[in-house]
Amino acid sequence: MKAPRRLGLKVACLLVVAGGSAGCGDTGLPSRGRAWVIPDTGITLNWIPAGPFWLGSTPEERAWAEGPEGMAPRQFFEDEGAQPRRVIFKQGYWLGRTELTVGQWRQFVEAAGYETEAEKKGEAWCYDAATKKMGYVRGRNWRDTGFPFPMQDDHPVSFVTWNDASAFCAWLSARETAAGRLPVGLEYRLPGEAEWEYASRGSRQRTFFWWGDSLREGEGRMNAASLDPDENGPWDFPCPWRDGYKFIAPVDSYGARGRNGFGLADTLGNVWEWVLDGYDPDGAHPEVWANRTDRRVLRGGAFDDRPGYMRCAVRASPRPDDPNFARGFRLCLGKRIQP
Repeated sequence: MKAPRRLGLKVACLLVVAGGSAGCGDTGLPSRGRAWVIPDTGITLNWIPAGPFWLGSTPEERAWAEGPEGMAPRQFFEDEGAQPRRVIFKQGYWLGRTELTVGQWRQFVEAAGYETEAEKKGEAWCYDAATKKMGYVRGRNWRDTGFPFPMQDDHPVSFVTWNDASAFCAWLSARETAAGRLPVGLEYRLPGEAEWEYASRGSRQRTFFWWGDSLREGEGRMNAASLDPDENGPWDFPCPWRDGYKFIAPVDSYGARGRNGFGLADTLGNVWEWVLDGYDPDGAHPEVWANRTDRRVLRGGAFDDRPGYMRCAVRASPRPDDPNFARGFRLCLGKRIQP
């Protein structure tokens, strides 16, 4: 890939380290307060400003999630914390406008010669149309999804593990550092749990979803389990509408209605999104919880999930090497996290 010519600046510019940006004018570097398009990738990152929010869910929200509308088992959200905790971000950061796409992932795989864990294992967890059951299916991976349609470059990449997503981030950080486009103190990485939840809420506070507390207002905003049938019928426990997609949907399919207050698309639904943190069953942490555990964290729910899982506070905790047809990720550009 051809790197753009470095700009020879004749005037002094201040580069703000570890907070995110370049100083005066167009320096060819990410600039605080502005979206950043990573050259030669098509990846757009929206600026997420500093500010406060409430991390986690209330007892009332969890009661809704296990009730007749949410339809989710209680044991799957007892790890959201007893009460929301107030968190203040003192520095902004950038987060992908959409989930990473198949086309963007392919660019990495071809440049790095990367083989995903699903490809190495020879199987992944997904829906098996032959048996009409969920399970590990031989040969399934991001190239051969088993979905009843061909994957296009604008679909979110799926079947990627936490380890796969981390490898992408390391590759991109190295590439952009070599090109002189990565400010000192920053890195491309997965978002922290709190970073993800704050951005997912889109400046809303203490609501179930980024648009409010009404499930019905989610129609036309998210790709979740819905009444869209195929030859096998709809998913179990669907939302009470048809969203147009039985399986995965192209990113940003719902347009402006599907974007939150920070302009991010699909933060709820489509695919679960890996975050950086290790899993703590006592709840998410304000700062990245880098403790080594045998579990990592997913956020946001997916196309086959019931309403109770489609909330900003919901968490899942699979192994970091477990490929699944409903898991992808969203790229973050933020302060470097020490391992």
